[in-house]
Amino acid sequence: MTVPTWTPSELKDHLAGDRPVLVDWRADWCTNCAAQEKVIERLAPELERRVRVGMIDVGAFPDLADEFGVQSLPTLAVFVGGRQVEALHGYRRAPEIRDVVRRALSAPAGAPPSEAGDAEA
Repeated sequence: MTVPTWTPSELKDHLAGDRPVLVDWRADWCTNCAAQEKVIERLAPELERRVRVGMIDVGAFPDLADEFGVQSLPTLAVFVGGRQVEALHGYRRAPEIRDVVRRALSAPAGAPPSEAGDAEA
């Protein structure tokens, strides 16, 4: 499955919608982003049952990345009710992404976001 690359207006439309959202913040020059994209594309059919999945190219939309506080790539962020509730920084494997989505969807409303640090080499 090809995961769509969203524009800022598409991202904001999805965040305003009624489904949770998983955003893969990436850039074409980022080799770890290319590897992460392959994992997300393999997971997308499974994840799409629970969340909308899309990518944002920070090279094309650096102001959007700044607005959302993206400081490292790749970054995966889960939004529920338009609010970020989980974030992973650095390349992550499928089981960890599944766990983060599951945790985000079961988090109580108003819970502070959870942030995982950089992936270990």
